[in-house]
Amino acid sequence: MQGNGYCFCLLGDCLHSEKFEEIGQRFDIDFGMIPVQGKRHINSTPEEAAESGTRIARDLGLKFLFPVIQYPRELLRIEPLRRRLNEMGVLTKVIVEKPGTVHRLETF
Repeated sequence: MQGNGYCFCLLGDCLHSEKFEEIGQRFDIDFGMIPVQGKRHINSTPEEAAESGTRIARDLGLKFLFPVIQYPRELLRIEPLRRRLNEMGVLTKVIVEKPGTVHRLETF
């Protein structure tokens, strides 16, 4: 979705693949809601999920990442994701809020 000065990307269940790099080259994506999961979906380790999520964020060139997790059960995936983003030098800001929090895009 492209708005007034921003581009927003919403992804359903997915794992990292080379397609994300192609998409990232075609669009200048500011905000992304992406799943943080591994090959076994909700049963993947936080580290496996962080690896896939970091590679997706990197390839899409996200400035802000709203991780799609099954709140609060998967909150354990957030710190490994932040750590992996940092290790790979990906400058994406991770935003995690309580369900129902409202963000207005002009505030970013």
